[in-house]
Amino acid sequence: MDNQETNATRISRPFYFGFIGLVGCLIGAILGELFLTLTKGKVVERPPRNEMDIVLLIDTSGSMRGNPLAEVQRAMQAVIPMVKPLDKLAIVSFDSDARIVQGLTNDGDQLRNCIDGLQAYGATFMSAGLEISRQILEETDWDKRQPCVLLFSDGAPTESTSHCVSLARTMRRKGIAMIAIGAYGANIRFLERLVGANNVINAVNGNILDAFRQAVQTLQGSHGFMEGNAGFDVSLGRRIFRAFGWSVLLSIGTILLLLMFQNRLMGNPILAPEQLGSSVGGGFACGFLSGVVTQFIFEVTTDNIDMIAYTIKSLCLLIAIVLGIVLFFQLKSNNRQASNSSGIGCLTFILMLVLMFIFREGGVFVTNGMFIFSVLSWAIWGWGITNIIGVIIPNFDRRRALWAGALGGAVASLGFLASSAIAGEISGRLIGSCFLGFAIGTLVGFLRGSKEGKQVTVYDTVTHEYVTTSNVG
Repeated sequence: MDNQETNATRISRPFYFGFIGLVGCLIGAILGELFLTLTKGKVVERPPRNEMDIVLLIDTSGSMRGNPLAEVQRAMQAVIPMVKPLDKLAIVSFDSDARIVQGLTNDGDQLRNCIDGLQAYGATFMSAGLEISRQILEETDWDKRQPCVLLFSDGAPTESTSHCVSLARTMRRKGIAMIAIGAYGANIRFLERLVGANNVINAVNGNILDAFRQAVQTLQGSHGFMEGNAGFDVSLGRRIFRAFGWSVLLSIGTILLLLMFQNRLMGNPILAPEQLGSSVGGGFACGFLSGVVTQFIFEVTTDNIDMIAYTIKSLCLLIAIVLGIVLFFQLKSNNRQASNSSGIGCLTFILMLVLMFIFREGGVFVTNGMFIFSVLSWAIWGWGITNIIGVIIPNFDRRRALWAGALGGAVASLGFLASSAIAGEISGRLIGSCFLGFAIGTLVGFLRGSKEGKQVTVYDTVTHEYVTTSNVG
């Protein structure tokens, strides 16, 4: 009976730790959200403005030739009457180059004539169109008029998509509302990176006219204040500082509660002064690792994801060529030792080909880069927290915990991404934190007893020192 109770306790204890970790992480995350609110930076949102300046940024590349362009022209003609008398429209087209077809005006006849004159040819240099749109809107009075861009595209740029994303991100942070319509062969994932996942209208299998109407109505109904648009003017340094603060609070909350629960189970003081100092110091160290480092990597990589993918793909190609030459000469020789090593060489050669496929233009890495780096960031976070816990908490298998913490962080990232898509970023961060706290707490509970029967460290309440003894529970 005692053994059964002991086994039951051993089974349930990790889940107690998991719950404590969840609570600690959630408390830290709530404090972190308060910190983010207090450090938003200079607000660039202004009171709703009834008058709007809308740039119709239209893809007129060669793939739009014929019926696709005709459909878009009809849709553009149909939305002109929807624009209010004081609103103004401009038309910018982009293909192998970009040009102002019509500057801002509320003259319907002039707009219709310009729309009829659109022609499709050439490549898809979207960044030039974005830059011209920005220049047009920066000349307007933003105190009285809301600047907007309505982008239509049927594909992906024939240039660096990262450059386009960086330009669009700058425009949105300055206060320009952006919405995109993707049709025919449009890369919807790219458009979501460009203007935000909730600001893309997917008309790949739908009606172009309805998509344009919906886009204009969305801009008018929200006065340009759409999710992810026209937020706060936050510099890179401030974004990294905010990520650092949020990570520190989350880490300290998790470490403190798990440490206090561990001390209570061992009959030690709830929190010794040196443990408090270690927890705070460890939280700052973990915050630097998971907040500063990963945020910097995220900022740099997402803005240059195409260049990174091209560099890795080129290195893989070079390695594959060298391996191919080596394997050719190995197979020609009758050297038995060389023949044995050729198997490893063949596997490496195949691996290089797979990596080239993954990092190709439009491949898994480029189209899912945000997802990949999000999972990596949370994994580093989990690894960092368990590393600090392994230093502070006695009876803890630190070596095994590091890998387990990284896995727990990766699982937490999936909770963050799923909940963010459904309920927004704040809810996503809170739910992701709960996943992370529960995963790390459960791991602490499991790995805490992994040294049973060995010499471990406990706190002596008489001498107020840590001593080595046997693990009794």
